[in-house]
Amino acid sequence: MLESVDALKMLTPAQGGGMLLSGMTAAGKSALLTRALEIFAPQQVLDHGNSETGGYYRLRQCVYLLVDHPSNGSRGALLKRILQCLDSKVQTTYYEEHRRVTNLDSLLVTVSKLLTRHRVALLCVDEKQESTFEDSPWRMEFALFYLQLMNLGISVVLAGNPLAFEHLGSYSQLMRRFSTGGVHSLFPADPRRDPWWARDFVRHAREFSIIEEWTIDEQRRSLFENENSAGLPGLFMAYHQEVQRSALRRGGLFAAVGEQDYLAAQTSPRFKHLRRIALAAASEEARLSSQFIDIPPVTRPIKTPKNTVMRSPTDAMNTAAPKVTITAAEKLVRSFKARQTRQTNQISQRLKALSKLPPEDVRRLGVSEDLIDSMTKQLEALKSVEKKKPGRAN
Repeated sequence: MLESVDALKMLTPAQGGGMLLSGMTAAGKSALLTRALEIFAPQQVLDHGNSETGGYYRLRQCVYLLVDHPSNGSRGALLKRILQCLDSKVQTTYYEEHRRVTNLDSLLVTVSKLLTRHRVALLCVDEKQESTFEDSPWRMEFALFYLQLMNLGISVVLAGNPLAFEHLGSYSQLMRRFSTGGVHSLFPADPRRDPWWARDFVRHAREFSIIEEWTIDEQRRSLFENENSAGLPGLFMAYHQEVQRSALRRGGLFAAVGEQDYLAAQTSPRFKHLRRIALAAASEEARLSSQFIDIPPVTRPIKTPKNTVMRSPTDAMNTAAPKVTITAAEKLVRSFKARQTRQTNQISQRLKALSKLPPEDVRRLGVSEDLIDSMTKQLEALKSVEKKKPGRAN
């Protein structure tokens, strides 16, 4: 709307915001994010004509980019994946031009410049996992990169497993910026307490049907679906499809789904491992004894079964825990201790590196005093926990 470049320069730069979207596998994060982007920006790529005020004669804008976090958890892989995604949308060859670049600082500047050039308003990074982000030795560098993009006016959405974002909660500056769009957590539905599950999801999900008739009792059908999906949309649809596949394989001119198909689907090669995920997600004991390491702990209060009678605290102490549960708990404790030690060493090394840099270089990296204070407080808290561990000298 402005009529001169000088007037454009007078505008205060708009900073980008952030958003966190977390949930375990099959919670529907990627589907929700993709659908929201399609609704908010039906045209992902926009072609603009000549603009003297804007300083360009032609501009191909990419409103948003959606990329997956690299499986190796490296910064270089993420930066080049962003270039590949940008090429596929605006028909450029940036990836080929910078494919051999190994200097990450140079590549970071290049990616930031190209995102700004094509007026990318939102960068969405999906498939964040604990092993590729939370445990990555470059996780702080990733966070600084996202902060730099926000300072350039590019908003950032991170989506993935809740375990991948545990360290972000320790930094006040990061949480303040990511709270602009909100910190959202997707939990498995509880059919007994969440009316939306049956009303808004199951009713519409069942409309996908290529079967002539469903002969199973409605109550039994709901019991099978709830047990084998654990309130996770992705598991529900996989089970729903496998049930229909079982009925179709019987052959004939007429396909009808009965209880035998629900039972057969539970042990089919396509679903039997998904059933293990459902059982682990729905039960605290099953989660501890399972081999899945990326299922987050239950954060909702678990109701005590009505038929459980606890006469005294002594009765509870005399109740022996299953050996499998004890073994799994010991593994979790060892993993937690190792992670704390690793985290203490990483933060200590980063603080030492920052202390050797001139204040101007620290500011260029986007590191504020608040962020350094948060890192120092976290280091002190971790060291105090280390001192309190059994077998260590205080």
